[in-house]
Order: sequence, then C-alpha cells, then structure tokens
Amino acid sequence: MSLQTLHKFHRLGQLADSTFESQLDKLNVTARQAHLLGTIQSNPGASQTFLVEKTNVDRSTLSDIVRRTTKKGLTKRTRSTKDARAYNVTLTSAGERVASEVSKIANRITDDLLTAAKALGVTVRN
Repeated sequence: MSLQTLHKFHRLGQLADSTFESQLDKLNVTARQAHLLGTIQSNPGASQTFLVEKTNVDRSTLSDIVRRTTKKGLTKRTRSTKDARAYNVTLTSAGERVASEVSKIANRITDDLLTAAKALGVTVRN
C-alpha cells in the first residue's frame, strides 16, 4: 500500500468520524454514550461491571456515562437481585430508539467507507 493510499484511508477515517459525530449531535448523544447504548441493546440488563469489560471504558467513566444517559431518559439503572452492590442497566424505550438510529447511522457510514475502499481498489474482509 502506498503512502498516498494510506493518507486517503486516514482522511476517510477522519471524515467518517466527523460525519458520525455530527449525526450523533442530532440525537443529543456522544460517541461514548452511543457505544454504551449499543452495548446495552446487545446485552439487556447487563451489569455495569460487564459493561466496563465490553466497552473498555473504566469503571468511573462508565458510571458517569450511565448517569448522564439515565438523566437523558435513555437508560435505567436498577440494583441487581443477585448482588445488592451491583447495578444492572437497561434501555428505556427512548434509549431503544436512539440505539437503533445510531446503528443505522453506523451502518450507512460503514457502507460509504467500504464503497470508498473498493474505489481505491482495496478489498476489505470482515
């Protein structure tokens, strides 16, 4: 791969990030909040400890993100019935809608990136 091609991929990544962020702004969520919502959607009722492991976000930051998404009405936090020290997190109906929209946005951007990669003559495998 040439340096010019590598630069084009770098620029495509920047554009994808910028596009993703601007679309998330319309949903009033940050990229980290969107990532958390998607993880909760895939793992309903997961503990905060599990979400820390799945998202690779440290415990205190994840707790803050959950607090903020709860304040926005996107998540609900309840004490675990198995461990009174632990919290389980679920999406509210509004959180489900936002998570679904985020997924659609991410899929569109991914499709655009794959199309651009193909135009550059690069084959991408999943």
